[in-house]
Amino acid sequence: MFFKHLKIGFRNFRKNKITSTINLLGLSLAVGCCLVTFTFLDWAFHLDQFHEKLDNIVIMERVSDLKNNSRIYGTTPESLGPTLANDFSQVINFARLTNERGIFKKEENVFRENISFVDRSFFDIFDFPIKWGNEEHFDNNNIILTEELSTKLFGSANSINQTVTIRFVNEGQEYFEKFVVSAVLEKKPKAASFYFSCLIPYSKRNSIGWQEEQNWGKEVAMTFLELDDMESLNQIIPNTQEYVNAYNQANLNDPIDHFLFQPLKNINMHAYKVYNSRFYTSHVAAYFLIFGISLSIILLVCFNYMNITLASASSRLKEIGVRKILGSNKKQIIYQFLLENIFICFLGIIIGLFLAYTLFIPWFSKLGNLDFTQELLVNTRMYLTLLGLLIFLVIGGSLYPILSVVSIKPLSLMKNLKFYSGKNLFSKILISFQFLLTILAIIISITLKSEYIKAVKIPWKYDPQNIVVVKMDENTDYSLFKNQVLNLPNIEMVEGSVEALGSFQKQILVDAEGEKSNYMSLQVTPGFFKLNGITLDKGEDPSLLKINEGQHFAIVNQQYTFEKGWETSIGKTLKIEEIEYQIISESQNFRYESPDIPIAPIVMTLIDDSSPRRMMIKIKPTGKIQNLQEPIEKLWLASYPTIPFEYYYQDQVFDNFYNGYDQVNKILIATSFITMIIAIMGLFGLALLVMAKKMKEISIKKVLGAPNSAILYFLNKDFVIALIISSLIGLPLGFMISSNLAHQLNPDSSVSKWVFALTLGFVIALLLISVAYHSIKAIKSNPIIYLRDE
Repeated sequence: MFFKHLKIGFRNFRKNKITSTINLLGLSLAVGCCLVTFTFLDWAFHLDQFHEKLDNIVIMERVSDLKNNSRIYGTTPESLGPTLANDFSQVINFARLTNERGIFKKEENVFRENISFVDRSFFDIFDFPIKWGNEEHFDNNNIILTEELSTKLFGSANSINQTVTIRFVNEGQEYFEKFVVSAVLEKKPKAASFYFSCLIPYSKRNSIGWQEEQNWGKEVAMTFLELDDMESLNQIIPNTQEYVNAYNQANLNDPIDHFLFQPLKNINMHAYKVYNSRFYTSHVAAYFLIFGISLSIILLVCFNYMNITLASASSRLKEIGVRKILGSNKKQIIYQFLLENIFICFLGIIIGLFLAYTLFIPWFSKLGNLDFTQELLVNTRMYLTLLGLLIFLVIGGSLYPILSVVSIKPLSLMKNLKFYSGKNLFSKILISFQFLLTILAIIISITLKSEYIKAVKIPWKYDPQNIVVVKMDENTDYSLFKNQVLNLPNIEMVEGSVEALGSFQKQILVDAEGEKSNYMSLQVTPGFFKLNGITLDKGEDPSLLKINEGQHFAIVNQQYTFEKGWETSIGKTLKIEEIEYQIISESQNFRYESPDIPIAPIVMTLIDDSSPRRMMIKIKPTGKIQNLQEPIEKLWLASYPTIPFEYYYQDQVFDNFYNGYDQVNKILIATSFITMIIAIMGLFGLALLVMAKKMKEISIKKVLGAPNSAILYFLNKDFVIALIISSLIGLPLGFMISSNLAHQLNPDSSVSKWVFALTLGFVIALLLISVAYHSIKAIKSNPIIYLRDE
């Protein structure tokens, strides 16, 4: 019986090739999109699952109040972990991880890596898989490499017991330390929320001059705690004020409000809030956005499927009537239709899985720089998701039409009454929902595209073009190298800074007229403003100054003066770390942080040529920056052959920000395109069935002399009404959703009205494309063909 029903279903599939193919393609595209969503969300919500103690691990963070604007920082005082473990029995273990820059040399290749110093307890808390060796001999003279770094140093061979020499610099003093490789970790687990290059015992910092026990003024990159259970936080958190006080006393320029205990298990929903987070970061809006897109596509396909099934069922009314008269009961007929739909949905899932594996997921992985493809077919949760999709599609897409058909009396079925017509309210609702989902998808896509264009066009208020930035080492002579670079052709200016303009600023406590507040700061040489094209509105030109010993000058931006409520800052005195600085200039507001962060007050102090850690080299307009990169590198290697030459271009400092926008934008454009394709196919198939049912009525109208305009209205009025209704609902709803989404990405953003006009234009074009063929065919048809049997 099963194969008999299956055979009938296959015959019906071949008989209705167009509508069946439309259903199949729509299902395949929807399943492919859903699998992309599944792989991303499954990865994001299962980070760090390979750590056995994940449920009991928290990461410590500090929260500061920067001019009434809270910021979360991942760095914490060095003493926090040991102190908490000593004072609270609920803290079973702690582990600190902090990074220092170290230089490796392999033959002629000199490169710098972030060296991670960790407590021995790190391996008691975490379970990073080991390829060779073990962590048991992790002491002062041992190092654990990642597989990536091991390959870089020793090729594919087993590197256990190999010796590695690393050069460190601390306060100008060089340290050459030798380490023996005791273990090599496997390649970075895809589900790891954080990673590192290599691990060295934390105690080794003593011999390099960094270790200072119980020092609340020194910070580490990460502090992890292993708790007996998460309920313990209720006893710990209320008793941490003394640690806040200890930190603030040691960090007068950087006070905090409180420490934050963040469960590692939920870090994926939190890391985007942390300033310069060392964890994988994705804005929480991205999760909802991707899930929402996937859900809207699958609902759209369901509505398409239901509409076409509802319409095509009317062509089988006599078949069902005959079966009922011959004794078939409702269960048998429902079984037949469900089996047919299971066959189509199952086939759609198979094709969708193929599309996801070969096309969608590889493309998405390339965008996110993560390889999801290989794990797709071995993920048990993926098969459960596919099973859920199959059940949802079969029940959601076909159950109502099936139940509606089998409930009709046999006599009515044999008379072939109109089961699907313009008077069917449910069908109108389904068509309206199709338009509604399409409108929302297009609005959101266009909104984010416009936000990306806005973000790229946000003025930096300085000129980053033709500037290459060279990172200086503690043991390099900035002044000497500056003079050497100035001797190269096509060099316009060379200036320096301690912090990196656009990617890192220091927070300081500023005392202005007795009022103390935290502000961001930059330490720069006098010509910094001229080199970067930063306009100075008031005061002296610092590039003309020569800083003498004992002189301390500062420059503030307009936002600082505005927030202070001063008419001018010129001549005011600021006290920073007990040193008095005289404000000599005011600059225009310029963008020193990511474009999604509003420009805040900043205090810039002038330094001489003994302090810069970054050299900014401005190339003359007549020269090409790429042509001078090689001569600058040769100068560097001639002077400092054992120190890597590291540089970047100033106009690329916000690339990560723009890339994030670009990735989201590409995903939305692709999904919106798929949504429109599914909508067009669904409306085309539905229009095909509806037109077939109306052709006799159209033929009668034509014989009676009805004009083409009346026939077009008769054919398309249901679609036009559905479009109007869905637009009245979808445009305001789309405005609410897109406005909120744009605000999440940029607090100053607003959605333009032209977005909705463009969306409406797209949807009207979509409707025209879907029904134009059928409308033209109906107008040109010969009425005799449809009336000759009457």
